[in-house]
Amino acid sequence: DDTAAIRAAIAACEEVVLPAGATFLTGPVNLTDDQTLRVDGTLLAAPVSALASYPVIAPLPSYGWSRDVNCFDRSRIVNGTVWGVSRYSPIIGAFGRRNVSLLGAGVVDGQGRGWHTLCAQRRLPQGRPRLVEVHNCTEVRIRGVTLQNSPFWTTHIVYSRKVHLSGLAIFGPEKIVNNDGVDVDSSSDVVIEDSVIDTGDDGIALKSGKDRFGLDLGVPTQNVLVRNISVGRGARGGLAIGSEMSGGIRNVTVRNSDFPGHYGIYIKSCPGRGAYIRDIAFHDVHVRAGIRLSMTYDGEVPGGPVPVISDILFDGVYGSGGCNIDGCKRAEGG
Repeated sequence: DDTAAIRAAIAACEEVVLPAGATFLTGPVNLTDDQTLRVDGTLLAAPVSALASYPVIAPLPSYGWSRDVNCFDRSRIVNGTVWGVSRYSPIIGAFGRRNVSLLGAGVVDGQGRGWHTLCAQRRLPQGRPRLVEVHNCTEVRIRGVTLQNSPFWTTHIVYSRKVHLSGLAIFGPEKIVNNDGVDVDSSSDVVIEDSVIDTGDDGIALKSGKDRFGLDLGVPTQNVLVRNISVGRGARGGLAIGSEMSGGIRNVTVRNSDFPGHYGIYIKSCPGRGAYIRDIAFHDVHVRAGIRLSMTYDGEVPGGPVPVISDILFDGVYGSGGCNIDGCKRAEGG
């Protein structure tokens, strides 16, 4: 186990290099200000059998409790949130930091299979960890690395600004849910480009918190550019917006990308989320299975505030599957 050595290097050095040809095993590590972690070798996350090495951390304030609904009995889930449940620390984290980089030509492997098994058996006491979480940070770069087999969302950008993701290869099993490639959540000024994503859930998902917790915090996802992205055919959504969007989502541009999953573009919400999705533009995007806009996603709060979806531009969006719109009339009370 190399956790102690990696943590000591992070505490002492501005740049930590995991060299090519070497394999390292680690529990969760957190990067600090003005720091680069360069992974040219293989970084393996501690398996779920080493659960004690994963600290339990607070739920996100824009969600209230855990969003990892597939790991818990339905009796514990209220409007799509697991009440009373927190989450495990990410394998690579940055919390409240500035000028942070995760670079290299190597692999970060979350060893997610064991987590998925215990999740399916309802044997996890807390929500699964992200592989990479950038939390309340500014000026962050993630470039070149392969990120694979995450226990939960692979790359979570939350409450952060000025984040640049490029040249990534993100992989996960096709038949696993909640292993999204990139989740941008209540964050601003984000660029995601020149990357390949092949997972079982959404390739890229734009979020901003859920229901009253997200409405109370009120931090939108905004000013996002997605370009030159290829998402695998097994993905549920190539690019998804929502369903957690209670802080609002606006000013998003998506260009020159290939989304051949079950839904190429998937805009999803429901009554209770409130807020808005607006000023979204898609240019020159291939969607093999078409476009879906749904106002009937899970976790509906009857009589709750209804999201406003407006000013969506589709320019040069092509492929079979057509456009599927459902639930809008019912959301309006019709």
